[in-house]
Amino acid sequence: KNVAKNKMDAHLLHQNPKKLELNAMIERTNFFSLYIDNDDVHWLRINTIIWSSMFDYALSPAIMHLHKLLETPKLMHNCRYLCLVGGFSCSPYFQQRMNAEFGPRSKYRLDIITPTKPILCVVNGAAFFGIHRNFIRSRILSKTYGVKVNIPLHKALNTGLSNEYIHTHSYHNAHKDCIFVRNCFHVIARKGDEVMRDTSIWHKIYRPSPKDMTVSLPLLCSDMQHPLSADDGCVVGQIRVEFFDQKANNMHVVVEFDFSETVLNVFVSEKN
Repeated sequence: KNVAKNKMDAHLLHQNPKKLELNAMIERTNFFSLYIDNDDVHWLRINTIIWSSMFDYALSPAIMHLHKLLETPKLMHNCRYLCLVGGFSCSPYFQQRMNAEFGPRSKYRLDIITPTKPILCVVNGAAFFGIHRNFIRSRILSKTYGVKVNIPLHKALNTGLSNEYIHTHSYHNAHKDCIFVRNCFHVIARKGDEVMRDTSIWHKIYRPSPKDMTVSLPLLCSDMQHPLSADDGCVVGQIRVEFFDQKANNMHVVVEFDFSETVLNVFVSEKN
């Protein structure tokens, strides 16, 4: 040990006299150890506690920030996943800390997702974002989208609407000669569904009678997964469509919800 120490002192003194302070600290603690192999190569071993403290210097502020975010009302009960990307996410220690703080056994019970190549995720995303500012590959819908419609009574009875609601919102459609229920939530895309990029969803919406030359379509959004009536959501937009004839074979319009970009686009057109 003394021979190794003397060789190391001479080596450190030759390179940098200040490094003798490191050697003194090594002698005083159990956190570091020095040894020389058969090829006279000097090795420095650092205790796990020291390595952890080096990572914690950068990691602790990020963990504190995530704790603050997850305590906000918006995320407290709505966040289910934590995805680790970037160079820091390649570290097993980083992954272990994140799992301990936010994983399934923590109070947050998040599913931790770590891609096989965390750095490539950032590079890939940056490239796509540079080409198309609104690029997104898929989305998990955070809300339910639809339109406000009137539906026949027999369909309303099978939706789960209360008898009271049906009674107060019923009316007679003279053209169809049957009872309809107003202000129902017709779901186009449901909360929690995964919608891939370049996905469009179409639905037909019918005008009440050939005499109705315009159709006004309120676009609805709801935090509920299974909204039943327009009261279960809110109106986020409205589209007015004009018909140019009173033909009985031209009764519906096509509503298209386009999820290709980060902005939801809605289009309405006549059958023809």
